[in-house]
Amino acid sequence: MKQIQFKWFNWLHLFVAAILGICILAGSIYVVTLIDEGPFLLKLFPLPFFIGGLFLLYFCLAIYLNTTIIRLGNMRIVVETSPLYWHRPISLPVADIEKLKLLRTHRQGGSNSTFTYKISAKMSDGSEETLVPSSIPIEHNNGLEVKESIEMMLLKASLRSFQR
Repeated sequence: MKQIQFKWFNWLHLFVAAILGICILAGSIYVVTLIDEGPFLLKLFPLPFFIGGLFLLYFCLAIYLNTTIIRLGNMRIVVETSPLYWHRPISLPVADIEKLKLLRTHRQGGSNSTFTYKISAKMSDGSEETLVPSSIPIEHNNGLEVKESIEMMLLKASLRSFQR
């Protein structure tokens, strides 16, 4: 069983999300402790900020811990993220994949420039299935490398099935 795996770890994303998450959580907890009296709706005001802070902290843990694993076995390609849940596992039959597509999105913000990559498969019925969503961080210039590695796995699998 052939597999490709890559870690999500990125210092910049981890730092920004951690600082924002901690600040939002601390701020919303501080506001709640200050509001002892007053209308009930005023006590609910910090709730969305608290939930946003929890999400950012979950995002930090995902960046720090998660790995995406792309496996080929039993004539299916399977993409999973672990140990924290990020999206449902993807499983596609190799025989139905016609070609892979790599979409690179460039975002410019001041002096900062970021790229995200989405790898999708064009299926024999004309539909398009996402293998690696753009929400999963792939290091700069590794998007094409991951796509080519998947193509090599698929090529070897189709050659083995052809030889049988």
